[in-house]
Order: sequence, then C-alpha cells, then structure tokens
Amino acid sequence: MKKRKIDLSLIFSLLLSIIIFLSGCAFLIFDCVGESINFYIPCMLYIFAFISFITYFVYRREGDYEFLFLTLIYVICASLLTIFMEQKDLALSSFLAVFSFLFVLSRVYKVIYLRKIYSYMWIVKSYGAILVLFLGALTSYNLYTSISYAPLVVGYFNVIFGIILSMETLIELFVSENKFKRFAMRVNKENSKLGEIEKKKRK
Repeated sequence: MKKRKIDLSLIFSLLLSIIIFLSGCAFLIFDCVGESINFYIPCMLYIFAFISFITYFVYRREGDYEFLFLTLIYVICASLLTIFMEQKDLALSSFLAVFSFLFVLSRVYKVIYLRKIYSYMWIVKSYGAILVLFLGALTSYNLYTSISYAPLVVGYFNVIFGIILSMETLIELFVSENKFKRFAMRVNKENSKLGEIEKKKRK
C-alpha cells in the first residue's frame, strides 16, 4: 500500500492554529497584557498574516485562495485595530465582529471550492464556519455590552478558535475520504434506526 503524502500546507495550518491557541492561553494566564492588549493583538495578527502568506505559497492549488484571503483578513483587522486603538473595548468588539464576518466569507468560498472538487472537507469546514460565526458574535457582544476584562474575552476567543482550526486540520490530515464515508454511513444507519424506533413508539 502506498503511504499517504503529507500536505505541507496542512502542517503550516496546524502550526498557525496551535500558535492562535497558545496566544489565547497567554492572554488568559498573563495579567501583564492588561491595557496593552490593543498593541499585542495587531502584532499577533501580523504574525498570523505572515504564516498564512507562507502557507499559501508552500503548496498552492489552482482556484484555492483560502490562505491568501486569510492573509488579507489578518492585515485588514490588524490595521483597523491599530487605527482605532484609543477606542479600547469598542475597537476590540468591532474587531472580533469584523474578523468573524470576513473569516466566514472566506470559508464560504472555501466550501464552494471543496464541493467543486468533491472533497468531504466541505462538511467539516461548514460546521467550523458556523462555530466561528457563533463564537465571534458571542464574544463581540460580550465586550460591547458588559465591562468584561478584555484580555480574558480575547483569550477565550483565541483558545476556542485555535481548537476549531486544529480539529479541522487534524481531520484533514488523518481522516481519509473512505473513512469519512464509512463514518457518515454509520451515522445515517443509527439515525434511521432511531427514526424507526420513534415511529413504533408513536404507533
């Protein structure tokens, strides 16, 4: 049997998601971030943009511009946050909302691309996009309406966001098309059995 080739872009993607997760942990653990969070986040986003830019050129695919879009999103959000730095929590709240919206837009493009090439990952990416949209709305609303400690809110956002991206990448790395199809068939069978049991109960 031929060994499955490791996609270097997935390794870079996993590295980026781990860095996002660790940055969230840093915001949760270290109080020194404090009021300087509006300075740290743009720096962090520019680092993410650099990694995404490298990832795009490491293993380019025709018609797939996901990492290029992510690079632009990180740069745009970092620049906006730098410009409106004095607004503090309002700037952070707006940043999280704008970032989540732009991320989901780029993810919609990715899902369309994956469906065109008949990849099962479009299902995984779709659920990931829904989770990120919900996460962004929840955290930005929390910052806008309450006097929450901003580093904690951003920390939780980065931790959960990093976990979502890591799970997506790990699935793509270790779950083949056939394994995913077998899993989907099992789930469908279980659902059909539950449906039949409920019908019998109603009778």
